[in-house]
Amino acid sequence: PPPIAPRPPSQPAYPEDFMVWWKAYPRKDGKFEALRAWKKLKPDQSLLVVLVQKVAEFTRSDGWQRDGGKFIPMAPTWLNQRRWEDEVRPTEAGAWAAMGERCRACDSIHYGGEECSS
Repeated sequence: PPPIAPRPPSQPAYPEDFMVWWKAYPRKDGKFEALRAWKKLKPDQSLLVVLVQKVAEFTRSDGWQRDGGKFIPMAPTWLNQRRWEDEVRPTEAGAWAAMGERCRACDSIHYGGEECSS
């Protein structure tokens, strides 16, 4: 009989909802382990929406932007530790804006979009 050719290693099937989240997540290593964490988490559609929104928020945060993204956790870590439940710290510029801005018209500080009465 002819020799049996070795089968190529099988690629894991990545579910569509996982791929939606994976495409949004900025750090692209640990995909297989992230899939394991995803399967353990078993997110429904509403959690998927939260996960993608939180990735977008964290992507704009100072921690994830600092040093070229050096401090973005690996995807499996983010899922296993439920890091989407962490508080998102704004960028430094965003933090200053939240603290208020000095008004040129009245020279006082207005917070959170407060209108000037002058």
